[in-house]
Amino acid sequence: MLEFVKLLTDYLKSEQEVNQSYAAACIEKLLIKKKQAQSNKTVLDESNMPQEILSKLLQNLCELLNNNQDLYAMRGLLRVVQLSK
Repeated sequence: MLEFVKLLTDYLKSEQEVNQSYAAACIEKLLIKKKQAQSNKTVLDESNMPQEILSKLLQNLCELLNNNQDLYAMRGLLRVVQLSK
């Protein structure tokens, strides 16, 4: 799962806006995915997300929002901030 997040983080810097938007949407969905249907624990959380991935993800989402006001990037940024609390 972490390798997938790393790849998506790189796609946030793509030259194509559609790639950026889909990557941000996918990241947002991965960060809210629960381990089990009845569980409140997410698959990716602060305990299993390395700080280097988290900081790169945060930086790329902020850059994307600075260049392009993307709804999915905003949602992804919200999830990353909630994750890092």
